Amino acid sequence: MLKKLNIPLIQDADLKDKIVLVRVDHNVVKKGVIHDPYRIDATIGTLYHINARKSYL
Repeated sequence: MLKKLNIPLIQDADLKDKIVLVRVDHNVVKKGVIHDPYRIDATIGTLYHINARKSYL
């Protein structure tokens, strides 16, 4: 049986006047060419959300 992880969501966090560190590991570039831009595109929404909540990236 799988245990449910109790991981807080960034949408619920109080980010006002906080410094937020975001680490991503896209691994999409091979031989200088981006093969899968989906991972990059998926990250952009999170960065915009953090910025909209008046935090510092």
